[in-house]
Amino acid sequence: MYGLVLEGGGAKGAYQIGAYFALKELGYEFEAVVGTSIGSINGALIVMGEADKALKLWKL
Repeated sequence: MYGLVLEGGGAKGAYQIGAYFALKELGYEFEAVVGTSIGSINGALIVMGEADKALKLWKL
């Protein structure tokens, strides 16, 4: 069982989404996601299955 912890800090959000997709490519699946500040926004999108939208937002 893996959990994903996402910290706050503005631009760290872009890194978080990139790291999430890299981990996903490696086959990791997360049973729990928690975050603070930008991490909570990214975490919510991940949990809702909308990580692609977060990636698109960070690429703008």
